[in-house]
Amino acid sequence: MSALAPTVRSFGLDAMRVCAALMVVCVHACIFFYHLWPQLPVVFFFAGLGVDLFFVLSGYLVGGLLIDAARRDRPWVMHFWMRRWWRTLPSFYLFLLINLLLLRWTQGVWANPLAHLIFVQNLAWEHPDFFPEAWSLSIEELFYLCAPLAFVAFGMTSAKLRKVFAFAIALIVAGIIFRWLWVLQFDPTWDSGVKKLAVLRVDAIAFGLAAVAAMRLWPSWCQAHRQGLAVAGAFVIVMSAWLTYASEIDSSMPARVFVFTLNGLGCALLLPWLTALPTDRNRWSVRSIAALARWSYALYLVHMPIMRIGLALLPPVKNFGMAWLYAICFVVMSVAAAALVYRVFERRVLHWRDRLLPAHA
Repeated sequence: MSALAPTVRSFGLDAMRVCAALMVVCVHACIFFYHLWPQLPVVFFFAGLGVDLFFVLSGYLVGGLLIDAARRDRPWVMHFWMRRWWRTLPSFYLFLLINLLLLRWTQGVWANPLAHLIFVQNLAWEHPDFFPEAWSLSIEELFYLCAPLAFVAFGMTSAKLRKVFAFAIALIVAGIIFRWLWVLQFDPTWDSGVKKLAVLRVDAIAFGLAAVAAMRLWPSWCQAHRQGLAVAGAFVIVMSAWLTYASEIDSSMPARVFVFTLNGLGCALLLPWLTALPTDRNRWSVRSIAALARWSYALYLVHMPIMRIGLALLPPVKNFGMAWLYAICFVVMSVAAAALVYRVFERRVLHWRDRLLPAHA
């Protein structure tokens, strides 16, 4: 996932990012309960919701950057690409190597990483197993690549926000239609056959783009109704959970088509309220949330390698006490490792990016 940060940190957006990351990590921690808890799959919805939170947040933040950058008086597309790629690719390639080495250590084989190098490993086919969390990153990178081109092609700028909003809505509608046709034609499974295919998730980040355009077009209305919008967003997410749990998702047409739409819409409706939350930089809790938000991209990348190392080295889980111990240690170690990766690697990369490619060049 992307760990983008606005120039002035927003406590609400940081909290959204932290919730997304911890949902994914905590749900994966439940793997230690796999053989003890027959109802374990009920928690998997929250991992998907966490990733959808990331998608919407990326659409909101990157969409704002695109709107600000898209001016006709200077070239901007290559500068945008270079800053995005410098932000995401070094850490991704580092953990691609780590996952290849872990595969060799645990299974004695090598995987072919060529598709991952250009982010087409799950374009329209099932994602490889050795780096499973990378499926969402290919959707992010596809958006980073194509969105600036669409802004240029359709003449979308900060002065033409209605075009941006209409474009985002068109992407959302196209995503629904494309998933519907895909499910009718191929009858895929919900997870590997729909959720993780990049071509079927073209609308995932569009909800955040629609939100930032709407909040700039109608700022007074969005702020005046932010609490009602947040309540509506929570209701939509509950409806998505109901649709997930009330059906056999691998055979349900509505579940395979609309769960992702409802998650994206629900998360987007939370944004006006979240962006209005007050930020007191002197409070310990605010500083802690900001730190966890900075580590979120590293946390997304590092937690599954830690899981695979633990599963390879630790004795098998025999009871709930062991499962809880393993799960808590896994979450703590993942956060600590993410902080280390950010401090030793990510922060240095970002320092050099900002020196060579200033944000407002």
